[in-house]
Amino acid sequence: HERTVPIKDKGQRIVILPSAEEDKLELFFVSESARFEQAHVDAVSVRDKKIHNQIGAFFFKPAVDNIPDAEKEKSEIVFSWLSRHKDVVNWIDIGKTADSHDCHRLLVEHVCGFDKNSRAIYL
Repeated sequence: HERTVPIKDKGQRIVILPSAEEDKLELFFVSESARFEQAHVDAVSVRDKKIHNQIGAFFFKPAVDNIPDAEKEKSEIVFSWLSRHKDVVNWIDIGKTADSHDCHRLLVEHVCGFDKNSRAIYL
């Protein structure tokens, strides 16, 4: 269907949403270059080197040229959804982090203190 809300200031973000699985969260890694990845974490797995490496590879390595159309479409859906819900959803603006270590630290702090009933936090 057609997207009626303009997508402004895409940037690079990690969108943090509750998961259908108890005590888990869904992380959506999205970039203005139309890249998209998803991860499922909890308070233990978010600390893993795997998540730190995923953040580093996705946001802090050179951009990929050949992005599959399906990945581009997922990224556009997330940005479109985020533009409508940005005031009620938790997300980290990668542009405001110093490096992958800083970004991972913020993510761990947020996930470990996450309350499904809390207000949205924009980091």
